[in-house]
Amino acid sequence: LQDRGLLKPSHAYLQLRTIGLDEARIEELLMPTLIQYPGLGVNYCLYQGIIDIRLSSDLVAYSWDELKKIGAQCRQLLGEDFFAYGHENLADGIFDQLRAMEKTLAIAESCTGGKLSDAFTNIPGASKVFAGGIVCYSNEAKTHIVDVPDALILQHGAVSAEVAAAMATGVAEKFSSSYGLSITGFAGPGGGTSDNPVGTIYIGYHSPSGVWVHKVMYPGQREAVKVRAVNAAFDWMRRKLAQDKLEDYLADLDLDTQEHLG
Repeated sequence: LQDRGLLKPSHAYLQLRTIGLDEARIEELLMPTLIQYPGLGVNYCLYQGIIDIRLSSDLVAYSWDELKKIGAQCRQLLGEDFFAYGHENLADGIFDQLRAMEKTLAIAESCTGGKLSDAFTNIPGASKVFAGGIVCYSNEAKTHIVDVPDALILQHGAVSAEVAAAMATGVAEKFSSSYGLSITGFAGPGGGTSDNPVGTIYIGYHSPSGVWVHKVMYPGQREAVKVRAVNAAFDWMRRKLAQDKLEDYLADLDLDTQEHLG
């Protein structure tokens, strides 16, 4: 029917999802490649730190297979700031990595009020890797449920790197989980200090190889800050997991080399 001209022109698109780059930087990376394809549609959609890149064409200009080849070139240029094709979200990628590694995750969150756990449990089969989540909003909940020492909160405040680290470790131990992820911060509009103004978020990450904390700042409305904090936490965790897998791979290679050399 298409050969006989009896069908309307079809429209194909390929979507790449990125986080960690602004639109100007994405254009700087991709445009030298994309200008080689006249008639290719390029559109961007920004949502709370995530930028989707949509490559589109009617099938007269570029076939679906050609679009996929262009997309693969873009993915290589974007590097670790690319996280998915289509509509897959950040939590999906972490789920896939943890399942492949046969590891589990537990979550402790304060200012995000359960959004971090909710995003993960929206994945069918999440129970295979998700051990559990705790919303420890008050200081008492942090100390009594995930075993954050009182002294840490008194000395550094509930919104601090030290408390975020303790939350991640405490929830991992509470659920006997391989990994722990935590969030504590000031979502606004009230709260905040001179050192940690409104929009300050600390993300804690506990893994078998250590504990780290990542600080981000997001000015804006309360709900937007919470969503961006969730995206930032999952983004940071997926990067750390990729690093862990690479280190494990290199360690295995080194062990194989040692055995080969006797």
